[in-house]
Amino acid sequence: IYKTFIQNILLAEEKVSEEFVVENRSNVVGAYIFAKHMRHTRVSKQDSIYKLFDTPIQNSKYLKDMRTWIDSRLTLQKGNAVPDVKGIGPDNKKVLLSDLKGKYVVLDFWGSWCAPCIVGFPKMKAYYQKYSDKVEFLGIACKDERNAWIKAIEKHELPWKHILNDSNLDLTNKFAIKGFPTKV
Repeated sequence: IYKTFIQNILLAEEKVSEEFVVENRSNVVGAYIFAKHMRHTRVSKQDSIYKLFDTPIQNSKYLKDMRTWIDSRLTLQKGNAVPDVKGIGPDNKKVLLSDLKGKYVVLDFWGSWCAPCIVGFPKMKAYYQKYSDKVEFLGIACKDERNAWIKAIEKHELPWKHILNDSNLDLTNKFAIKGFPTKV
């Protein structure tokens, strides 16, 4: 009953937000409501609503962020190729997702500052040991400083490949990541 209740509230919020956005597609308040309250709407609907906004409003921060979000979700739909990931590992060597082609790959978006991420490491290590012949793991540290990231890898003895997400990579936007830890 509780789940149905929450689903009904979310559907009502989406309906009210959509009506407001469509009526206010010429102002930044409509863009704000769209960005704030319609992140969980179907991506095809998000895309069509985005296109209703006037061009100057599409250049607002809210809609630029939503365009990135929508593009990420469109790219990551089932059947599409995963965008390549390239970064520098803790040993300063280049790491490319495309080098792992032919294997299943788990992308783990985490941070040394993230308690739930750290709590999940023992289970990740067990999975790595059990499946490393079939599955590659790539840790992607987010919102982290290089030294803290390297210390966390060493402290927790994380044996898989790692890269540090920074403003040059911006993989959280590329993969539509909004919370940590997230596994893809």
